Amino acid sequence: MTSIDAARRVNELRVGEIMIPLSHYPMVRTTSTLRDAIQVMRVSQLEVEERKSLPRVLLVLDEQDRLIGLVRRLSLIH
Repeated sequence: MTSIDAARRVNELRVGEIMIPLSHYPMVRTTSTLRDAIQVMRVSQLEVEERKSLPRVLLVLDEQDRLIGLVRRLSLIH
């Protein structure tokens, strides 16, 4: 990719075209134990442009399925 192509990509590409939908992230509830969260994180993978990646965060949902926060992978292993 040339620098002109890269500049055009930055100026024309929209965030929505490269984002990872929330539904692709692993999720836990506020009532989940740390053990549960670690297990969910351990088995979860994100697929981005046909490449698999380990998620860096778990989304935390309340009882009404509203996103209220996140837990970082590093927080779970410390």
